[in-house]
Amino acid sequence: MPIPVTCSCGKKLNAPDTLAGKRVKCPGCQALVLIPEPLEVIEDEVEVIREVPHKVAATKTPSVPAQLANRATPSTARMAAPRRQTLVPTDSVPPVTAPAERFAYLSKKIEAAFTQDRIGPVRTSTGYRLAVVAVSVLMILLPLLYLALIVAVACGVWYHAVHHTGIIGTNGTSGSSANRKALLFSLMLYVTPILVGAVLVLFMLKPLFARGTPRPGRRSLQREEEPLLFDFVTRVCEAVGSPKPSRIDIDNQVNASASFRSGLRSFLGNDLVLTIGLPLAAGLKMRQFGGVLAHEFGHFAQGAGMRLTYVIRSINFWFHRVVNERDEWDDKLKHWSSTLDFRIGWMLYIARFCVWLTRKLLWCLMLTGHFFSGVLMRQMEFDADRHEARFAGCDAFASTARQLQILNLAENGAMSDLGDFHQEGRLGDNLPKLILLNIDQMPAELKTQIDLVISKSKTGLFDTHPADSARIQSARREKTDGIFRLELPAGHLFRDFDQIGRDMTWDLYCEIFGEKLKKSDIHPVEALVERQKAGQHTMAALTRFFRGKPLLFRPMPNPREMAKPVTDPQLVEKRLRDARALALDHADDFPSASSRFDEADTCLLETRLAQVLLDVGVPIAKSDFQTDLTTKTAMLEARRKAESRQEKLLERITPFEAATAARLYSALRLAQAPNAAPHLLGGEMAREEITALVSLFQVFNATVPQVMAVRDNMLAMEHLTAHLERYAEKNEKLVPEFQRVVQALCDGIADLRPAFDAYPYPFDHAEAGISTGKYFLKELPDVGNPADVHEAARMMLERLPSLHARVLARLCQIAEAVETRLGLEPLGDPPQTARQDSAED
Repeated sequence: MPIPVTCSCGKKLNAPDTLAGKRVKCPGCQALVLIPEPLEVIEDEVEVIREVPHKVAATKTPSVPAQLANRATPSTARMAAPRRQTLVPTDSVPPVTAPAERFAYLSKKIEAAFTQDRIGPVRTSTGYRLAVVAVSVLMILLPLLYLALIVAVACGVWYHAVHHTGIIGTNGTSGSSANRKALLFSLMLYVTPILVGAVLVLFMLKPLFARGTPRPGRRSLQREEEPLLFDFVTRVCEAVGSPKPSRIDIDNQVNASASFRSGLRSFLGNDLVLTIGLPLAAGLKMRQFGGVLAHEFGHFAQGAGMRLTYVIRSINFWFHRVVNERDEWDDKLKHWSSTLDFRIGWMLYIARFCVWLTRKLLWCLMLTGHFFSGVLMRQMEFDADRHEARFAGCDAFASTARQLQILNLAENGAMSDLGDFHQEGRLGDNLPKLILLNIDQMPAELKTQIDLVISKSKTGLFDTHPADSARIQSARREKTDGIFRLELPAGHLFRDFDQIGRDMTWDLYCEIFGEKLKKSDIHPVEALVERQKAGQHTMAALTRFFRGKPLLFRPMPNPREMAKPVTDPQLVEKRLRDARALALDHADDFPSASSRFDEADTCLLETRLAQVLLDVGVPIAKSDFQTDLTTKTAMLEARRKAESRQEKLLERITPFEAATAARLYSALRLAQAPNAAPHLLGGEMAREEITALVSLFQVFNATVPQVMAVRDNMLAMEHLTAHLERYAEKNEKLVPEFQRVVQALCDGIADLRPAFDAYPYPFDHAEAGISTGKYFLKELPDVGNPADVHEAARMMLERLPSLHARVLARLCQIAEAVETRLGLEPLGDPPQTARQDSAED
């Protein structure tokens, strides 16, 4: 039913009821008009506003994002001579920007989305409640058993110290050498259990007083700042019959949790804190988000069960922490035992063994607790899932489970993107938004794979949460559509979700970079993602040009040809056409042959690493490498076979590489020709860029052997480091070889970086004018600090090959543009062919 509304200019308008609560523009004065909720009215003479495309509205309303204004809408296709026209909103939901009006509008929407006030009670059986009590008692007994063990060790030490003084005896009363030695031995026999026992008791007591690592990156919200969110949370608590949280925190996790605010101090009350991960709110609809909150508060819907659950979870978490965490005291004990005189150090070695033994005991207690509590905890999750299903509906539960998997994958992608952005001196301003952008780029095949993973998921013996497939089946048995059905984005619950996302992202960077962080480092994620997409488009040219993945660790032949001046353009064009045809003739065989060549190269690398270990006498296990390299004979045989495979494969690889190189060089020569370049490239690519890229690529090509040497030495250093602790004192060759490899690695880095110092970084970097060498490594490492040397090598090997590939990809993109201008048909993406093994390999 149309809703009549009068603008302040006096013009009377008619709006469809679908625009109720939204702001639209008056066709007369262009002022924003709020459309009221539909009422019973008598129609009057009004002007009906003509429907226009969204993009037209966007040109008159700067507040409309371009990506929304430009998207096609069904209404655009139905514009031809409409009899009646509709009012077009100037923004997405919610359409009001004033805080009070926005709050009122969304509050009304949320209230209307509730079909009833409370979900049906989720009842548990008496047997289940007794099981909760029994498991809780068992979980409490496990730490008590640990305390009893501490007391037993302390009593044993005390008993030995008091009652075994006779071990010392009367030896040494005479001055004979034999008696003095006997006295010393008796004294050590008496003191050693006391020292070992004291250390053991200390290390067993330490976990009882160790504080947990504080969870970083949290902010506490205030009700006056986020009234809509607090009201919504209160409404969910009332619906599931749970206590209301006294505080709401936000963090950067794809998760939500409810817990006691002050731990045990809040145990007897209902003092809860709700922690909401902003990426969760960004990626869920309100219906899904409300279901997740209902799940969390479902754990607390029953008072006694809530507290017993807290006991079980806390003890499980404590066991996990004390078994796996190490601190400075562990490092000191390890250091003292290896550096002090052996007459004292051997006692500390015994103490270390006893500490290791107690941790193994703790590990057994932890597994016992996990085993008995696992079944119960999984049932608790099923019960909480029932709260979620009854609140949001069975279908919403299944879609939420899927969306959480997608969000976790997108978070991994976003963190990887942040690392890529940081390489060029930039950081994204909004992590939740970047996660959503990753979801937008996620291919349909990956989402299908997620569905497959969920459907095939199985619950493990020690899992505290059931598999998603089992949880979805359990939720579907509720057969309900839920009591809350609003599909608006959950981010609308926040007053300014984008700003909060930026603030939390800034907090994350402050924790990582500290005082080094500058405001100028932060850039809009939309711009960074667009820049990344352009880079991906460029990298696709590399795959098309080489019909797959090129072997970057093989230098391209005769790279100086690409810089030769063109004296006869027609002759160079003919060479380009002939080389392209020849490359395509050999293209079908190249992907599989190059893949096998790469595998053989990996085998050769492993033989070199094995030789380093064998030369210093370090034993090699069969599982250390992909093939058996436990003896020098086996290593040499594996090397011979790998070299033989590579020789045969070169017969199939070299023709394609040579033809592709000639094709690339010819296209780039034409692109750099003074007269031909404007015609061939149409002004799209500057000759200066091509010249700079060609010069830099020649350096990449020439330094491939040096890069491979740095790679080999870094891996050798890692393998030697893994054996230092165990064999350093027994093997006199190990430490000198380690020092030699570190020196070689440091020298390799020092020789490699200066080769790039004279070349500016070829792409857009936040630090204008930075050299390629500085981009790889800001400062050369100190050979006296092996950790710094390894980190420098890691960074070098992370950035150099990727930039090598990016420069080559850009050159391939330019070559493709030249071929297109010459009338050659563009090549599509290479087919994804399965590898076929052949007898000759």
